[in-house]
Amino acid sequence: MKTKKLTAFTIVAMMLAVPAVAQDGDGALPVALGPVVATKALLEQANKDGTASTLDILVRGLETALTAELSHNDSPFSLIGGNVGANIYKKIIVDQKSPTESDGEDEIRYGLSVEITAFSDAKIGPTQSGGLTLVQREIAVMASAVMHDVGRMRATIAVPSVTATGKQTNQIRSAAELAGFDTQSTMLIGEAQKDLAQKLAAGLLEAYYKFPAAIIQVNENELTIDQGEAWCKVGDVLAVYGPPEAVEMSTRGKMKASKIKMIPGKKAGELTITDVFGDSARGTFAGAGTPEIDGVIYTKKAGN
Repeated sequence: MKTKKLTAFTIVAMMLAVPAVAQDGDGALPVALGPVVATKALLEQANKDGTASTLDILVRGLETALTAELSHNDSPFSLIGGNVGANIYKKIIVDQKSPTESDGEDEIRYGLSVEITAFSDAKIGPTQSGGLTLVQREIAVMASAVMHDVGRMRATIAVPSVTATGKQTNQIRSAAELAGFDTQSTMLIGEAQKDLAQKLAAGLLEAYYKFPAAIIQVNENELTIDQGEAWCKVGDVLAVYGPPEAVEMSTRGKMKASKIKMIPGKKAGELTITDVFGDSARGTFAGAGTPEIDGVIYTKKAGN
């Protein structure tokens, strides 16, 4: 099911070849959340060291934490999670098929997957400090994410790994208090989840800026693009390229194979944004080339 900004962890899916960015009623960008998992090696290690149950709680709760983080009014995203999000993600990202209204969305452009790559749950103590008996517990977790744009460019951008921690120190006076401290992991897990969600959300936004917009209307030197207020602002100067071109790439090694990669066409010029709307923007083109419908536009936030 879908809430205003997100519902359930992993981050994002989309429509196979639709030039316009799909948005829900309040202008948010629908993102299908795919798998939120721990790596196989990490799961095996957690089973060996007895932290598997804590890791499982952290992974399952991360979707909720990310949903809450992306539900802020200033978030441009609308996360579709749970079974609906996972099914859409698989259909569009893995099977590369277009979603339907029965999937819960008729147009989705972004998909997100999240992977927990490292986890530790360490206890120090009891130790003596200043006449007090103290015990400390610290949970640390590392995660990375991959964001997909399934527009015509079908781009994929990795969200850099982030690390989050939760730490608790208690003064104890008896064996009963020590036993009680050992069971107080819920608060630390929640602290780590929130920290991780905040950092992943920030990385998600940076990845979003790196995806291109597309030209949806050409009126002499005035162009309209399919990204709006979340992606650009009045006065921005954007790089304009021709429509995506399919390039066949061959792999090296014993098993020769080839795949099709979509790359922007030749650079045509620059677009200066004059009007910005919820899900689109308009600007003035200048350059030696000729802008075309479906031409690719990059914001300078993407390093262009």
